[in-house]
Amino acid sequence: MKLKTTDLRKGNWINFMEDDTKFKVVGIDADDLGLTVESKKDGELWIECDQFNKIRLTPELLLSFGFTGNEDDFILPLPNGNGSELHIEFESSSTCLVRNHIANRLVSDTYDYVYIQHIYYVNQLQNLYWILTGQEMNIEL
Repeated sequence: MKLKTTDLRKGNWINFMEDDTKFKVVGIDADDLGLTVESKKDGELWIECDQFNKIRLTPELLLSFGFTGNEDDFILPLPNGNGSELHIEFESSSTCLVRNHIANRLVSDTYDYVYIQHIYYVNQLQNLYWILTGQEMNIEL
């Protein structure tokens, strides 16, 4: 999928198409042409935006980001103190924010939920997490 700088924030992870190197965004040009990025291997570089693409979420990535569960329902508790969880379901292609759903791993009598636009890419997950918690998601690729 074509990458647009308007989809990104500093801290998002993206993929360099030439060799599949994963880069972290550290700066975004206002003119929508390029990004300042860094990787463990290459350090900090400026590269044109059209040289990158988004990193597709996989079950393996979700597990490495701290989610638990399986393809039916990956769950990540959110650190906002109100029992909220982010649920990603690959089979049904849905993403859901749930509050008060699980108490001691038992389904509670009352819970709130809202389905949100499904996310497919790492940068979308990072941006959603930041919106929901006000914190950066701790990801290293």
